[in-house]
Amino acid sequence: LEKARQQDAYWREYNQEFGAQPTTLRQAHAQDLSSVIPSDSMTVVLCSFGLHPLPASARENVVTEMARVAESNGGLVVVTDWVQWGDRPGLRPDTDDGGERKTSYYRNTLDLSNVLGDQQELQNDSYYQEYLGTDLTSLFERHGLIPHEKYISATTKTLSFIKP
Repeated sequence: LEKARQQDAYWREYNQEFGAQPTTLRQAHAQDLSSVIPSDSMTVVLCSFGLHPLPASARENVVTEMARVAESNGGLVVVTDWVQWGDRPGLRPDTDDGGERKTSYYRNTLDLSNVLGDQQELQNDSYYQEYLGTDLTSLFERHGLIPHEKYISATTKTLSFIKP
């Protein structure tokens, strides 16, 4: 911890030479940030793999809080999580003859464990299954955020939104 503090002090001094503003990292329970982070106070709000393990109501609370704490007039909200149905051409839900949900991907039917690799436990997670079909863009737009960019890499995606 002491080494991290020394590095932080070094970079703060270094950045002052160029007129850069100091950066503050705040970490908190995403469903209620009000006790830690005031409204319209964060230039960038980041959520990393925090949406898929939540029920829809909790996911809604997290997005509400992210939108609340992002600065108005250009605050950036960035979310990285697992890909969802429709994120890649051919990636869509199917069912096999037994009713088990599978993924059709480039003419091959793969179960989700093959797509997710080491994250096989997600295949049976009901919140994850619901997350797969959630329209995240609409969810963030309902909270006043404007879609900005979308990147997909392997089995993850990153979405960014701007707060007007």
